[in-house]
Amino acid sequence: MEAATVMIVDDNPSVRNIVRVMLTKAGYLVIEAPDGESAIARLKNSDSGQAEEIATIICDLQMPKINGAEVIAHLRTHHPTIPFVILTADPDFLLNEVLAKQGVCDYLIKPVSKDKLLNAVRLGVQLHRIREKQALSGR
Repeated sequence: MEAATVMIVDDNPSVRNIVRVMLTKAGYLVIEAPDGESAIARLKNSDSGQAEEIATIICDLQMPKINGAEVIAHLRTHHPTIPFVILTADPDFLLNEVLAKQGVCDYLIKPVSKDKLLNAVRLGVQLHRIREKQALSGR
């Protein structure tokens, strides 16, 4: 099975670097976006095939320009098979309930352990594969 691609959306370069290192050591391919606007722009043109290759998106909530909840709402509409993992330093558990209905498969609080992060990504990738199969079979 080929390596799954994960997108990290976080305005903090240190967080992106740490998460990228963890994921690449675990065998994932990583795409980074420094904010929500960049994440949406990278996936806007699905003709490039980039959207289809992303198996999970790790997304911060508090970001400039477009926050994480807005990114999820936008991308959920245009790319419904891609699961999200929230990785935030500012938990909002009321928002967590809303996001769970929008396809968020896990909600992690920074700092997060390597095991928790990798487990969340593994589950996200599995969920993506299930959703892709269902989409292909017309369910």
